[in-house]
Amino acid sequence: MSDLVASVIVDSYIATGSTQVMGTRNRMPKVVSLNGLRWVMPDFNHLGLIYEPQADNSLRKFEEVRALSEEENFQLSTVPVHGDDPDKLEQMAMGIAQTKVDGVKLIYLGSSPFLETRSDTFTQMATSHGLPAAVYSHR
Repeated sequence: MSDLVASVIVDSYIATGSTQVMGTRNRMPKVVSLNGLRWVMPDFNHLGLIYEPQADNSLRKFEEVRALSEEENFQLSTVPVHGDDPDKLEQMAMGIAQTKVDGVKLIYLGSSPFLETRSDTFTQMATSHGLPAAVYSHR
């Protein structure tokens, strides 16, 4: 489970609310990644995000990144992908091309089983448009 709080398994990362739940968290907060990105890309001000609204984990990632964009004052362009696999791939390709036109500085691939298994395709599509690509992977 990637987000125990959002999934309502625990009350918070400070206190679980249960004597039966324990563990560690190995993912850094997104703001830490954003600060690292701004260090290597000082002109960063616009993020693109590919996500799959029908996948709960992908929708949560979208909500997390949208909130971060508001808190950290950067523009967010999103590309939701819907439908069957060929439709999603076509939407991804068209969306990546449009985000480049819109001035996105980096494009991020959200998480869902469909998206994660197409991370290589996504990276190839993004780099063919000259866009740096970021992929969260369980590999």
